[in-house]
Amino acid sequence: MKKGWAAALLLLLTACGEEEQDVITGYNLGSHVLEHGKITVFVEDNKFGTELPPHVTSMTAEMEEYEVEAYTVVYDDDTEIIDSETGERIENPPNLFTPVSQQIRVVPEAGFKPTISTNRENHVLHDRALLPTVRAQQIELEPLSLENIHAYVDETAWDHFTDGFVLALLEDGTQEAIDFATRQQAYHEELREISGGRDRWSIGSFGESYADAMSGGEVEFPSYFIYQEGEEPVKKKSIDEVMEYVEGVS
Repeated sequence: MKKGWAAALLLLLTACGEEEQDVITGYNLGSHVLEHGKITVFVEDNKFGTELPPHVTSMTAEMEEYEVEAYTVVYDDDTEIIDSETGERIENPPNLFTPVSQQIRVVPEAGFKPTISTNRENHVLHDRALLPTVRAQQIELEPLSLENIHAYVDETAWDHFTDGFVLALLEDGTQEAIDFATRQQAYHEELREISGGRDRWSIGSFGESYADAMSGGEVEFPSYFIYQEGEEPVKKKSIDEVMEYVEGVS
């Protein structure tokens, strides 16, 4: 009887002594310098709370009161990377340097303590230096899709281009990608001419690795997407089809 009571007491004391493991939940901001094995994770600040707008103007004049919880998260081949929807391990993890604000959950190594950073030189989107460093045991990623690319363009393009924007998604090293790189300015001028001389259209591109990272590998190459504010993206297979379409809507 005494042995049973002692065992029960030991189990109770062990359970009480266990602490719940800390978890970092926020947004993956990718790597500012494309340094392999390191990403920035934003949790919260006293400017926007837990939500992060796609663009923040420089805040150097108002940094005295700025506080942010954000971390440099270090990962390696031993870090488990999990699909947050299925709970399954991702055997070939995607590039974590995606520029879209991807939801992320990080289980840090033992000893982690939440830290608020102050005395910053600028908002975390502009200044990621000297953030607390955390090693990740496990990372849970929100799945990405082609819609993330569309949302990224929709959030960023309309401050600059009022009529439309063309995004070319091209396979690395192909002749089409090489030709596009050398003729991009000429394509911009052609769009300007087609639209009646107004400088309200522009054209850009993402390479294969960048596009795959942003879309979770859902891109078919080559693809050209035409964006107009308030409209669904229109997909074309060649630059000639793009010019024909823009001429028809201008």
